[in-house]
Order: sequence, then structure tokens, then C-alpha cells
Amino acid sequence: MYFQDMALVSANGTVYPLLTRQSSVSMWAYGAGQTNLSYSPTISAATADVTKAAQTTYYYHGDQIGSSRLMTSGDGWPVWQGTFLPYGEEYNAQMGTNHYKFTGKERDDESGLDYYGARYYANALGRFMTTDPKGLEIRHLLNPQKLNRYSYVLGNPLSMFDPNGMEELTIQLRAYIPQPTMTTYNGDNRGPTTSQNVTSRTEITFCIETDKAKSPSPIPLLGPAKSKAGVTKNWVTGNKATQTDGLPHITNAHYDSKGNAVIKLEQSAVNPLSPNGTAAIQSDLTIIIPKDGSSVTTVGTISGAPSFELNVFGQNGQATNIPLQNAPESTVDFAVGLYSTNNIVNLTPLPPPPPPLPPPTHGEPK
Repeated sequence: MYFQDMALVSANGTVYPLLTRQSSVSMWAYGAGQTNLSYSPTISAATADVTKAAQTTYYYHGDQIGSSRLMTSGDGWPVWQGTFLPYGEEYNAQMGTNHYKFTGKERDDESGLDYYGARYYANALGRFMTTDPKGLEIRHLLNPQKLNRYSYVLGNPLSMFDPNGMEELTIQLRAYIPQPTMTTYNGDNRGPTTSQNVTSRTEITFCIETDKAKSPSPIPLLGPAKSKAGVTKNWVTGNKATQTDGLPHITNAHYDSKGNAVIKLEQSAVNPLSPNGTAAIQSDLTIIIPKDGSSVTTVGTISGAPSFELNVFGQNGQATNIPLQNAPESTVDFAVGLYSTNNIVNLTPLPPPPPPLPPPTHGEPK
């Protein structure tokens, strides 16, 4: 008989682990005439047959916020059960090897803190151990719960959860000319980048709340989007102008039925020095980001020139550049591109937040 976890299941469904790779386990119950019992199992030296998934596979069963409430073996037998207080402290914690508990996050054995990617969370206190890495802004006044930068899910842990200890993402769409000049007009002389110290022909920047449950409004947008255009210069005549019409703008923002943040962008910006003689920089894009901010999907159409890029900025300084299109190199192909459209279908995973500082161990200064 190969070793695998064993447990007693009472009539009311409570799981009492017996063999959990531990040398002993305490069993206790309340009631008249009952006393504390201890049980020291004998563990066989045999090991599991790794070729049989039922002996090496365990399944987690979660609740509405993703907390692990039950773990079963590959054969379907319960081997661990968890009950949590509203802010994640485990009630009547059971012995076992499961470390993924409240909202499915890993719990540190020594400190008891939960690892949320960007920060550590103290379930006994119902708060994060460090502040939200992004500081306070005027828009936080719309929801006073956001003024406390240590708070967890705005004080509503029964129906909300924090995927990674963060809140918002900043998204930026830019169109640019990679060449120094194109025909008689200046270009931006650059490649794809997240740097803000560069020029672009057009751009739009906006901030969204990826989690609908934490948004202060029914839409993902956190404040108005900011659109602008670079200065257009004719290097032959020396004339300069900046386009103000047809810049990229948001036409729709909502959460879909799956909770994804959906943003629709459009633009049609012509050369301000030749408004009647050139085609426009065009885009008709839909940007979709899931609640946990783990990826960004971009679909739609853009003009065949110039180059387009999407930048996504996280609160801990993570910056992801997504080149959507490279402009044609020749003058003729570039001009033709302005009169054509290209289909865009792009799915890019976003990096997780950098790990926070480890929690202090016993004996170290706090």
C-alpha cells in the first residue's frame, strides 16, 4: 500500500487529517465526556507511485472569493478542510501540507502572512503590511475607503478580493514615425519604447481599474483620458503646426459579462500642414484587460502607416511595450500605408509585480 494522505470525515463534514506527512497529529472535540486525544500514526516507508495520478494529485475546492475550503486526493477523498474568518484568519487551523489558503494565496509558515505579489497581507489584522505602492491622488476622494493605503478590498472581504495587492493600470497608445524625416516632414526618429522622453505623432493615455468590484464608478476609467499630438514641421519651408482635431479618444468603456475591462479607441488625425492633401492616421481598436491585470488583448484596425505601440504601466513601475505595427521604410510604401488599413489581433501577457520585501523574522527589528 502506497503512502497517501488520510483523514477522518465526521458526520457534519469536518475533515480531521490523520496522515499528512507529519509524525503525529492531535485530535480534539468538544462535548460532554470527551477529552483531548492524540494519535501517532505509523508512516510506511513506501512512496507513491508517480505513474498513477490518483496517488500524486490533489484538488483544491474554492469559495466565491477563491479561498481554499477543501482539498481532495486524486481518488476523491477529502484530506484537508479550511474555514476562514472574514479577513482571512484561519479558524481552527488543521495540520496539513496545504499552503494556499485565503483567496488562494500562499501563506508563509513562519510569519503567517499571505503573499499577494506586490505586498504581504496580514490576515490577523485585515490589512497589508506596506502601503499601496502608488500614492494618493485627487480621484481617491471619490471613494474615502481608498484613502487608507493599507486597507484590504475597501473593507468588504466577503464579496471582494485583491488579485495581487495592486489596483490600477495606466495604458498608452502612440503612433509615431520611426524615420528622422518622411517626404518633406519631420519624423520621430525612434523605435518602440516605454520612455516618455520621446515624440509621437499622436498619443492617448488613461488609467483604468481592472477590478469592477473596486471601481468607484460603473466604468473602468479613473478620470479623463489625455490626448495630444506632436509638432509637425516641414523641414523645407520651416512651417510648424500641431493637430488638435481627430486625435485618439475613448468612445466606449465598460466591464463585460466576464468582468474584463473593455476600452474602445478611435482616431482620424490628418497632417495639420496639409489637411486637405493627406490621408489620416487612423485607428479603431478595442483593448481588453482581465480583472487580475495579467494580460492585455488588442483587436481592431489601424492605418498601414505610421508605427503604432501600446504601453502598459503597473503601479510598481513595471512597464510593458507592445509594438502593434512597424511603419513601411520607403516613402512610397509609407504613403500607400496611410490610405490602407491593417487588422490587429494581439494578446500580450503582462509581468507580475516584483516581489515585495520579505516579512521580518522573529528577533529582527520591525
